[in-house]
Amino acid sequence: MTPRPRKSTAKAAKPAEPAAAGVEGAAPAGAPVKAAPAKAPARRRAVPAAPVEEGYTTVRVLDVAMALPSPNPILILEEVDQPYRRVSIPIGLPEGTAIAFVLRGRPTPKPLTHELFVDVLGVLGARVLVARVTRYAQGAFFAELVVRAASKQHVVACRPSDAIALALRQGTGATVVVASSLLDQLGTAGTATG
Repeated sequence: MTPRPRKSTAKAAKPAEPAAAGVEGAAPAGAPVKAAPAKAPARRRAVPAAPVEEGYTTVRVLDVAMALPSPNPILILEEVDQPYRRVSIPIGLPEGTAIAFVLRGRPTPKPLTHELFVDVLGVLGARVLVARVTRYAQGAFFAELVVRAASKQHVVACRPSDAIALALRQGTGATVVVASSLLDQLGTAGTATG
């Protein structure tokens, strides 16, 4: 006699919402997925006043979002002044998660890499002054960090996601700027309410 197949008693997992998949962590199999709270219409992060060098425009980090079916989050930056153009930058999942935690004010169970780096900068008496998204070439965005250490400024090449994660994690806030030519080339219309 052949054994009968057993019936599965497991419930099918509900699909995760697009904004939550990967960035905030998808729900475990079988767990209910709660709807994300509605965003307030005028959600704006304070932008520290700092002189902006010629050729750059100050932006705010508006959000990190998922654009399914891509597995990578999109970092959305928006001009702080009219016409509120936005630029969307595809970033890696770990960096997107780190930025999303900061934007949503969520604590991390253990320090993430960007938190560690900011702590090391602090111990060394250094701080991030500016995160610059400098250009877009051959399908990739490029960035720089302006860091002050021992009364000297240093410019360090990096990925936009790392520059922005460090600027946000610093706590005192660093200015985030985008090359004006990049906004002219890739900027899309935004809104005054975020």
